Amino acid sequence: MNPNNPQGQGYQQPTHPPGVGYHQPQYGQPGYPPPGGYAPYNYGGIGMPTDVPNAGMAQTLGIVGIILFFNIIGIVCNILAIVKGGAAMREYNMYPGRYTEASYRRAKAGRTCGIVGLCLIPAVILIVLVGFLVADMMY
Repeated sequence: MNPNNPQGQGYQQPTHPPGVGYHQPQYGQPGYPPPGGYAPYNYGGIGMPTDVPNAGMAQTLGIVGIILFFNIIGIVCNILAIVKGGAAMREYNMYPGRYTEASYRRAKAGRTCGIVGLCLIPAVILIVLVGFLVADMMY
């Protein structure tokens, strides 16, 4: 290697001054970062966090499932809330920087409401049975 030509053989220095003869990137174009350390929305493939898919649906289904826990619609809503909430929580845990924490909390609340709604059915049945047994013993 020649000490006067550190790039190696065949390399030629550019003959034109900078900014002349080639395109310099401007702000907002690929390859040129924005000033001041701020990145515009979706710059470099990283965007603002969004909501986890189906988090709101899980919360809605969980609330409806608790309200209607005593019939088949409530049971179906509770099961769907558990499934959708669990899937949304897994999605958030796989990519936590992509989604908002508020949507994760909605998914968790929906899953919790679904579990509580399903647990209300045997709890109410047990309370009714114990009530009948106590009433039967009193008379």
